[in-house]
Amino acid sequence: MKQTNRLKRTPAASNRTLSTRPEMPATAGFENFAAATPCQVPCQAIHEFLQGIPHRWQLDDIDRFGYRVGRMALSMGLPILRGTNTDIGELRIFPVAFLEWVYSTMAHGCKWPLLGDVEIFSDGRRAQRLELRKRERAAQSLQEISEAADNIEVLTSLQTVQEFLHSDIARRRQEMDAPPAIAEPVGA
Repeated sequence: MKQTNRLKRTPAASNRTLSTRPEMPATAGFENFAAATPCQVPCQAIHEFLQGIPHRWQLDDIDRFGYRVGRMALSMGLPILRGTNTDIGELRIFPVAFLEWVYSTMAHGCKWPLLGDVEIFSDGRRAQRLELRKRERAAQSLQEISEAADNIEVLTSLQTVQEFLHSDIARRRQEMDAPPAIAEPVGA
């Protein structure tokens, strides 16, 4: 049953009042603001950050981490920088400290390597590591090709290239202090 005779109340006066601040001049305290240098915060895309951690990432892990980073940035009100990559398309770029924080909160539950247990490679170190891996794969491919080759001239040229690659790999490992990933070929 609907009540038609409702009491009409007027809202009670509130004790709260809006605080009004006195008008500040537009340049108060900001005289040197334009001359100041901007703060440099290292930022990375999600795939760049994950490439720096030595772990074999599954697509679901990358998707889960990217989704969580995006949601946390949105809820915290972080500005999201955008960049473009010719291969991938539009990228969202976040501060590295924020990515590390989100990663460390997710690492244990997702069974990822903890940040304290692994060394995160900086951009220069990552480039060195990737170049070393390229050369190791090339040396391994040349080894497989030389095992299948029958021609003597081809074998001698392959051996010359392999010797160069192995000396270069040894030099790069020594620079990086990385353990050897593949065994040296027999007879080299």
